This record gives sequence, C-alpha cells and structure tokens, in this order.
Amino acid sequence: MKAIIILVTLIAATAGVFYVVWMNRASEKIVTTVIPIAIVALVGVLITVFVFGGEPPVVKKFPVLFLFRRSDKAPWTPPDRPLLLSLFEVPELMKNHPELMDDSTEGATLYHHLLQRAMIDIIARHHRSSWETEIDRFEIGGGTEEFSGPVPGAIEPSVKLSFDQIKEVLKGNRFAESPYMRPEITLQVGTSLKVTAPSNYGSGGEEGQILVTNDFVRLSIKTQYSSWMRSLGGYRLILGYSYDQDKEFATTQYLVSVEAEFNRLRSGHPKMSKYRRWVEQIVSEIQAELDEQVVWPKTRDAFTFRKQLQQFGSAEVLERPLTLNAPEYK
Repeated sequence: MKAIIILVTLIAATAGVFYVVWMNRASEKIVTTVIPIAIVALVGVLITVFVFGGEPPVVKKFPVLFLFRRSDKAPWTPPDRPLLLSLFEVPELMKNHPELMDDSTEGATLYHHLLQRAMIDIIARHHRSSWETEIDRFEIGGGTEEFSGPVPGAIEPSVKLSFDQIKEVLKGNRFAESPYMRPEITLQVGTSLKVTAPSNYGSGGEEGQILVTNDFVRLSIKTQYSSWMRSLGGYRLILGYSYDQDKEFATTQYLVSVEAEFNRLRSGHPKMSKYRRWVEQIVSEIQAELDEQVVWPKTRDAFTFRKQLQQFGSAEVLERPLTLNAPEYK
C-alpha cells in the first residue's frame, strides 16, 4: 500500500511539472533544460528495469535413469529404490498398445517418452486443483510421506486442463492416452502448455521438450537421450546379481535441462513472487522423484539400513525386486 501511495504521488508530481513546462513552452531556456533531464530520467528507469531489475532465471540440469528387463522392456525396480508411480504406465501400454513397445533403440526411445509423461504426471499430481500449491514432504522411517493442497486463501484466476486436453497436448507421445493416472493440471489464466515428443534433431540426438509460457515466465524443460547399457550398473550390487544375470537387464539415461526466464517488464510486479515460487516448486518436485542424484543416495541409504536390520535380525525386509507387469493404480 505504501509503494502505491508513493507511485501515485510521483506520477501526480511529474504530471504537474510537465504541465508547468507546457505552459511555458515558448521559453527556450526552460524547454532545453527540462528535455535532457527527462531523457536521463527515462534512461535511468529503463536501465533499472532491464539491467538491474530483472528476476534471475532458474537453471537446472540433472540426470534421470530407468532400469528395465530387456526381454519385454518391463520396468525393474530394486526393493530399496523409491517407486515412481508413472512406471505403471508401461504395463498399461503393453496391454492397450503393444505395437508401441517396439523400437530400434532397445527401449531407449520408449523410456524417453515415459520420462516426458512422468513429468506431466508429477506436475498434475501436485497442481490438480490449484496452481498455488502448498507441499510438505517428510522423510520418515517408513519412507517419504507427502501432503499437498491449495495454499490457504488462494484467489488467483486459474483454468484446469482436463485429461482429454492433456491427451491432446501430449499428442505424439506414446503414453499420451494412458488412463493410468488421468492427469489434470490447473494453470494460470493465459498460460500455454506445449509438449514436443522425443524425436531426433540433427546431430544433437533424441530430444523432447515441455514448454510452459505466460506473461510472467517462459519455462522450458528439455529432455535429451544420454546413454544406454546392457546392465543395471550400480544397482546390480544392491540386487546381488551375477554378471550373467545382469546382462538380462538394461539401463537408459537422460539429461533434463530446465530453464525459466522471467519477463523483465514485470520483474517488480506484485504477483511475480508467486510465479517464481510456482516455477521453483515444479522443478523441485520433478527433481525429488526423477533426479538420479536424489534417487541413488536414497536407494543406497535404504539398502544399507536394510542390511543392518538383517544383520541384527530385527525386522522382516523385502528381498525381491519389483517387476511392474500389471497396473494397480486407479
């Protein structure tokens, strides 16, 4: 309120000064004195807005990794690895569109499409009813517990994208029509969501993109195929598999590049902080579930803890990995 009063006072004072100049426009001395001062003031305002007043961008890069069985491309999850719900999209695809499971990349393209769908699922799960969301996550003995819902008193205008609308946005992605999680996303009025399915672009390899734009921010989430190997990598040791057993599986890895650029003309807008919080929240939630730099330490620590429990015989623990062959989420 104080800032508004100051701005109104300055505008009124400026208008008054220019009125006086206009009344004395026949005086060359007054006009030639005021014009340079006005130009300097305008240049100062523009420099402040475009150089010093810009909201700093959000830039992140992180790896994402998928494990699967080579024979049928079914997801393969060690007992200690956090379970990604979107993995159940794969058995849905097996059941409804088995022809989409095959490709010449031995599963690398398939899981690239899944990565893109997984990010949409994550955004939808946390922003189904409001784009102003409050999320609490707690790491407890039984794993991770999460609570999310609209921020109390959220009143900003919004529009909800239905499952059918998201299917249209995802058109070209192999998992576009999967009904497993039926995502719905609430966005700000005037926000555009565009998804470019993974495809080969020149010599840069296979890439895909999720692009969200509005008057305040341009959020780009690019995914790029990184590597494929006939092995479970470090997860082989957690599962205790031999080298021969390990060859029955594959690991495919991708690089996710996030860049959010904020509109400099609105850097000081009262709502800009809400939009920045929204962007940072989306990036944080995607990283929490997909970033291998987060997933691997959790898996390693859970594995170590489970082995300690076994050593002291204080609890029954899950020994077998999870193969996702049938949908369970409704």
